[in-house]
Amino acid sequence: MKSSEIKVGDVLATTRMQGRTRIPTGFTIRVTKTGINVAKYSFHKPRLSGVEGLMLDKDGEPLKDINGGDRAPRTYKSVELMPLDRAEEIRDEREQFSHEMERRRRIAVEAEMNVKEILTTFGIDPACINVDFKYNVETGVADPNYLTLLGPAVNELVVKLIRGE
Repeated sequence: MKSSEIKVGDVLATTRMQGRTRIPTGFTIRVTKTGINVAKYSFHKPRLSGVEGLMLDKDGEPLKDINGGDRAPRTYKSVELMPLDRAEEIRDEREQFSHEMERRRRIAVEAEMNVKEILTTFGIDPACINVDFKYNVETGVADPNYLTLLGPAVNELVVKLIRGE
């Protein structure tokens, strides 16, 4: 967020870097002071892009320290802050993505269990079956990635198939 957009009294969300994107941490602050120098060294004109703020609890009240007193304001870089509505949007997008990935994983695991059930009807020990499915986005189903039968299970299956059992 640009430091020129931040005003005293604003309630903003704190963020952290994940890869190249900023992810909201879930904490909010109320800005108490703007225009703070946060650079370690300034050989030129200092960039006053820092913000001082108090961390807030879920009710919007400043957090207390362990002894019940007021916490000291903390300094943040303006880059580390984000408007609350944008933070909510990102949190919702990440939650929807997480639910979709979990749904796809469940479909693949269900397909793996079905294959193991079918092969156990041939008398193969489930511990000897190594199967993996990948979710296919275009078809919406899980496609087999590989199937490996370990140890004597291969011989048992070949003998049963040759006999026609």
